Amino acid sequence: AAISPAASVQLSSLGDEDSLSATTGEIALWLERQGMLGTRNRILDIGCGIGRLEHALGAMAGRIVGIDISPRMI
Repeated sequence: AAISPAASVQLSSLGDEDSLSATTGEIALWLERQGMLGTRNRILDIGCGIGRLEHALGAMAGRIVGIDISPRMI
């Protein structure tokens, strides 16, 4: 988080915003296909980082809770 805020979100992206956005979209689509999204569903994201996934899924779930061990990320 101290060296690169973008890379700290997902190390495999190496700080590339396009890669981060594409991966977030892929995860959202996969969750939707699995029937895990909907206003009656709840999501727990362990290791949520800065909340990128929570932001992307905000309108697609009843409740999202994100936790992270790093106070810098929250």
